[in-house]
Amino acid sequence: MSTPNCTLDVWENKNYGDGGHHQFTGPHNTAELNNNYWDGYKESNKNEMDDCISSLKTGSQAWAKIFSGSNFTGTMKLITNNQSIADLS
Repeated sequence: MSTPNCTLDVWENKNYGDGGHHQFTGPHNTAELNNNYWDGYKESNKNEMDDCISSLKTGSQAWAKIFSGSNFTGTMKLITNNQSIADLS
């Protein structure tokens, strides 16, 4: 079942700037961002997200836990619905 507005938009640059963008939709769980790619790029281009998310927005029906380290380690931050963070640094 799909939940409208259950989205997490992430940007490679601060202030939702030019560069990579990706939208996660619905329930999603990923321990390593290097298994995800910026929208518009193919896996063969090697444009993995790695650890370079600099800004994000959540939809009205979404929340996220983000971690500073891989595999859900390091400092955790809870992002609630309808949040916009222009600079995650």
